[in-house]
Amino acid sequence: MDKLPIYIPTHKRANVIYKRGTLKGFPDEILKRTTLVIYEEELDDYEQHVPYDLVDYEFCTDYGYLHKYKRIGEIAQERGEKYFVILDDDLTFYKRKGRDVTNLINMEPEDYGTMFHAVSTKLKGGYAQVGISAREGNNHIPAWYSDNTRIMRAAAFNTKEFMALEHRLPFMCDFDAALQLLRKGKKNCSIYLYAQNQFQTQAKGGCSEQRNNDNHAEAARALQSHHPEFVKLVQKENKTGGEFGQRLEVRVAWKKAYESATKRKAGFF
Repeated sequence: MDKLPIYIPTHKRANVIYKRGTLKGFPDEILKRTTLVIYEEELDDYEQHVPYDLVDYEFCTDYGYLHKYKRIGEIAQERGEKYFVILDDDLTFYKRKGRDVTNLINMEPEDYGTMFHAVSTKLKGGYAQVGISAREGNNHIPAWYSDNTRIMRAAAFNTKEFMALEHRLPFMCDFDAALQLLRKGKKNCSIYLYAQNQFQTQAKGGCSEQRNNDNHAEAARALQSHHPEFVKLVQKENKTGGEFGQRLEVRVAWKKAYESATKRKAGFF
């Protein structure tokens, strides 16, 4: 089975990433191909909480999620990796109870290799971006896969396609990347046989260190300005997240974005 490189940008979550975050449940084989992207001053803290002999570390010198996001692509390129996956650091993974049902159950250690193999297979099949479905709404899609839809928190890329993108938004850079690819006619795919969820919106550490209602709203407006035909601004309320639970968000016409590229290539406009 091929070994898709895994990158996790993480900040001030050394004490949770292994105990109840993304690394929880990862078998050694998956940990050994996982790289945590951190700030150098955090290394001692992470090595105290995470098995340092299993995971790898890379440093980002510029502060902010966007810089880590772009840095991951640079690292993959430097290492000669054709594909890679970026995971948020606060995820829990699930799988469907059976291939003909949408009920989700907890993952077993052996399921992770199968899940990442499915992602790798789709990338090798020509998709520029492949994601693991969010748990929210997973049961609404009975199919195993869905093309040209929302991908968040767990996204894999073709390295060459990723490095050709403009990396410009401090937040929502994942949505911006997906829209740039779709508008170029590069399809994405979300895998619904598996799902992921985060334990809390705006949990301590991570992006919460710099993200607030004002700059998040600014990023939403910037995304809309870059993709005005496909992004609508909406007000959202979450039960978690404190003050951030009420915020400006976006509604994206993913399929329309891809269709615009195919129509353009066909000469409709």
